[in-house]
Amino acid sequence: MLLKFCILLVAILLSSSLATGQKNMSESNFSSAIVLIPRYLDTREVSTVDEYVILRHLNITLVKHDLKASIQGYLAQSWKISDDFKEYSFYLSDRFFSDGTPILAKDVVDSIRLQMAFGKTIHFDFNRILKIEEIDKKGVKFTLKEPDKYFLNQVRQPEFGILHYSQINREVGKSTFSVTSGPFSVKSRTDSNIALKRNRFFSDWINHSPEDFEFIAHNDTNIGELIKSKKLLSLDAMSTESIHNTEKEGYKLYQPRSSQTFFLALNGKSKWLQDEQLRRYLVKIVRQVDFSQNFGLIASRANQLFYPGGPSLLSPTELEALWSGIESTEKPKTFPKVLNFLSGTRGITPPMLKSALEKAGFTIERNSFESQFFDEALKKGDFDLVLISSDFASTELLENILVATGKGKPILLNSKSKIPALIAAAHEEFSGAKRQDFVKSIGFNLVHEGFVAPLVYFNRIYLVNPDYDTSNWSQFYPDVSIWRMPKLKK
Repeated sequence: MLLKFCILLVAILLSSSLATGQKNMSESNFSSAIVLIPRYLDTREVSTVDEYVILRHLNITLVKHDLKASIQGYLAQSWKISDDFKEYSFYLSDRFFSDGTPILAKDVVDSIRLQMAFGKTIHFDFNRILKIEEIDKKGVKFTLKEPDKYFLNQVRQPEFGILHYSQINREVGKSTFSVTSGPFSVKSRTDSNIALKRNRFFSDWINHSPEDFEFIAHNDTNIGELIKSKKLLSLDAMSTESIHNTEKEGYKLYQPRSSQTFFLALNGKSKWLQDEQLRRYLVKIVRQVDFSQNFGLIASRANQLFYPGGPSLLSPTELEALWSGIESTEKPKTFPKVLNFLSGTRGITPPMLKSALEKAGFTIERNSFESQFFDEALKKGDFDLVLISSDFASTELLENILVATGKGKPILLNSKSKIPALIAAAHEEFSGAKRQDFVKSIGFNLVHEGFVAPLVYFNRIYLVNPDYDTSNWSQFYPDVSIWRMPKLKK
């Protein structure tokens, strides 16, 4: 998870190249506006998109995503996975910290052991690692307590960022990041901005990358002037008003390749939800909720069920037909006395869903938990419905629901269903017609076997400085193929 491709977009916008013939970015200082400046930065506590994006500038990980969302090496040039998926060995390429010292296997081991001592983070529970050890100066081996065929995907998360020895064993929140493994290090910081400077030893630089820039919060009083003077490189727009105000100055609006998806998962152990008619009726009710009324441009209905390396091949007509086979307007003969609804504490999405279900005749008891307690509540299994965002998509949730991370988006599945086999087939099959059939099968079985209904995408929308050609930016941070996407319609 999630956290998700789109949250790396600011990294692309800030640290990428300009087209030939344009002004060298190093001649000027640039800023990028984000929602808030984190109180502190630490790989052990990544709880917001802004922390995720900033840490991506400071630390590299062993692997990363390429343009097609497949795993490729970053610090690691190669790796080997044991047949039982319990041992992962990585062999390092030649890279350097921002002070010029080489990044060695010991640095990887020390960074991961720091996380293991801390334990669970939002993207990964480091208690699942039995040990990490040096193979030699250029190799490390993870040994997991239990088999995990998706561990390679987790290693790209910012919690696996490689730290300089000066950051090891610091108290949480006391890291300075004055020396880093990533493309930038921290020059200075205040409550309203974080100034970065270029790591001259970083090997992936391309021409005209900025020497310095800073992250500033949305409430910074200088934003208006920066926009007008074209010194604001990008704006993470979270409201229709901010989008329109920035567009007046010519900033371009782009839609990320992927977004944060909210799922409603039905507990397969619930006595009420064994009734297929009830499941189909529930899906119909919750998918009628119009999230765009409250979220505007950043919200859209999650009609495309599955992403085998990108958006599904289904046309709008086929998608409509698919959903008509999943949803039902026919009320079930027997209503549950009470449906227990589990969710996080934040946002207006849970109250909107609760209200819609109550209007349809259900009695809903909502239990909400902060993110650090959410997993424990899930494991107890004492609920009927649960709202899950992609932030939690890295965790095994229940015996009957698990997470499979393929080459596309994470997706929640019933472990006893045939959906995993369908997904594998969709990834390997190159025939358009057959692949389309696979996508249809996956979509239909998602509710009938997986007990999961995707509800809404929340896009992270970015406005980009109009003076610069963005055609080469994805070369620097290829995690997101943003520039292939069309503009959002106004």
